[in-house]
Amino acid sequence: MKKTQYIVCLDIGNTHTSVGLCREMDIAASWDLATDTSLTADQLALTLKGLLELEGLALNDVSDLVISSVVPAAAASWQAMSRRHLGRPAVDVHPMALEAVAIKYPRPFEVGTDRLVNAAAAWHRLKGPAIVVDLGTATTFDCISKRGEYLGGAIAPGMLSAMRCLSTSTARLPAVSFPEERAKALGSSTVSAIQSGLLHGFGSMVDGLTDRLKGEFDRSAAVIATGGLAGVLAPYCNCLDEVAEDLAMEGMLLLYGMKAKRAKEAGSRP
Repeated sequence: MKKTQYIVCLDIGNTHTSVGLCREMDIAASWDLATDTSLTADQLALTLKGLLELEGLALNDVSDLVISSVVPAAAASWQAMSRRHLGRPAVDVHPMALEAVAIKYPRPFEVGTDRLVNAAAAWHRLKGPAIVVDLGTATTFDCISKRGEYLGGAIAPGMLSAMRCLSTSTARLPAVSFPEERAKALGSSTVSAIQSGLLHGFGSMVDGLTDRLKGEFDRSAAVIATGGLAGVLAPYCNCLDEVAEDLAMEGMLLLYGMKAKRAKEAGSRP
């Protein structure tokens, strides 16, 4: 019987690296790691080996490592790990994203891989105009036209960045965590006031900016929230049509699948 092979997808962001264990184009398991550019290829191999063992798997069960990254140093370390411990280079989705997404942008080389991957996934899901709101280290808004074109968008600070800025740049404001229950807009303490400012403030920003973006390109655009903080902020937004925390993984699998299909037709590896 043919052995099941797995694909490991790495969405490497400035703060976190999302790791997806994928089987037959489906996400079987996922983990969240801190992005650390100081780790060597051998240390990354031990990390990946430990994660796979949680699912009863080993490194030789992985057929390909697929990378989407906005941190070149971290991507290079994972590439070295793949060559050394998997015996093959990792698959970089950036060239595939450039092929799959028509970029209507004066300086297309400025568009990060993460934004293109999200655009590809959103278009595949909806086949129509969309705004992807990615809530991570930064809060990004990406607009996709009814023809699947990447139009651009907006970049704002992320909630965690804003939270850290408040606690480190002021003398008396503490670091806070997100409340378990819905925060009130009217804070009755310093902590609850900060929580309100972050959650209701960012929720209002998402609502307001998506409305302005729709006004400039397409009022019918669907709004999809993704990223590590999507589940936290979604209850404070009125504009969201969908929350898809694994949208980037979906996009990576989509692009990998397109490449694998072409490689199969040509009789070679992806």
